Amino acid sequence: MPKASGSQGPEGLLSPFSVPGYWRLFAGHANCWGFAAVEWIATGWLVLELTGSPFHVALINFYRFAPWLLVGLVAGPLIQRFGRKPIVLACQVSYICSYGTLALLVLTGQPAYWQIALTAAVGTGTMALDFTTRRTMLPALIGRGRTVDAMLLDTLVQSISFTAGPFVGGWLIEVIGIGKLYALVAVVPLLGLILYARLPSLPSPTPAQESTVRRILVGLRYVRGNRVIVGIILITIAMNVLTFSSISLMPVFARDILGQGPVGLGMLSAATGLGALLGMPLINLMRRRLNNTFLFAASSVLMSTLLVLFAFSTDFSFSIAVLIIAGIGQAGFSALQSSVVLIEASDEMRDRAMGTVLLAIGTGPFGHLILGAMAAAWGAPLAVALCCGIAVLAIVSLTLATPEYRSWHRDLNG
Repeated sequence: MPKASGSQGPEGLLSPFSVPGYWRLFAGHANCWGFAAVEWIATGWLVLELTGSPFHVALINFYRFAPWLLVGLVAGPLIQRFGRKPIVLACQVSYICSYGTLALLVLTGQPAYWQIALTAAVGTGTMALDFTTRRTMLPALIGRGRTVDAMLLDTLVQSISFTAGPFVGGWLIEVIGIGKLYALVAVVPLLGLILYARLPSLPSPTPAQESTVRRILVGLRYVRGNRVIVGIILITIAMNVLTFSSISLMPVFARDILGQGPVGLGMLSAATGLGALLGMPLINLMRRRLNNTFLFAASSVLMSTLLVLFAFSTDFSFSIAVLIIAGIGQAGFSALQSSVVLIEASDEMRDRAMGTVLLAIGTGPFGHLILGAMAAAWGAPLAVALCCGIAVLAIVSLTLATPEYRSWHRDLNG
């Protein structure tokens, strides 16, 4: 495989921009995170207004993330078969078609719940493949040495998107209506299509000679033999099943517990993004002093603990403050989850290792089902507190039991 164009040169947070073409990939990341943040708010509010049910709000996120399990299995083989650039281009076309269809349904009459669920499944399933493919491009484009810096930049733009996006989305729902907002969401991926079409040629993963099933099995065996990647997978499962599923009930907290409308929902949803944005300098500083794996686990514990506190808050301002602090943990989780896997995996197995991350994320729908049932039976606050509390216990136990996560010292790849 040809050497990555960015494999040489100094490291530093802005060093990836010294590699020709990186800015297009970075701008594509920003574009994708931006419309995803707006769509997330629009769909949650649309479902709550349509059904009035906390269970159905949680259930829509089950449908949203259910395809991630399947995509996690086939992402590596698909990337090897078709190449990275064609896949990200096809994903942009899929966004335009799926969200454009939902916009037409909303503008021409009240859509059925199943139509919203289908669009969420197609749109977010596409994002799973897009997400994985774009991130496996990084080492090929800029080299391993700059991968963590590039992931921090990606997390930075993600944080900005999930700070501004929810607030802007909530405001636009009131100003232009949710139908026109979906139409805007459908148009934005056109920019991604233009950016990715102009990416430079990248080294392609070596086409495998095995069958698709054998490629999947070989990838799973490879990951199983690496304790660092196994730890990433297990913590990702705990966070997606127990912690991130709790965020799906934000519309319920906004309207039914804190007495807010769409703008208040946007502010609550933006708070974690703002915290992640403010916490990025801290994460960047700490990852130069601490083991990446320990920092990843600690960030996950911080976010889960703060969401337990949020669950029992009945004051809007206090809830915002707690979510901002929780966002610092989210920044560490987001920046280091893929970074550790991309650095730890060999060149030949990187696509398949990232596929296992998708598999772990794909367990999240089961958390939405559990959380929805608990919220319907016991109320949203108790459901969120129990789920996030269990996440804290699980992650702390794994950290204490695994030497690579227990050590505070910065590792050689940090």
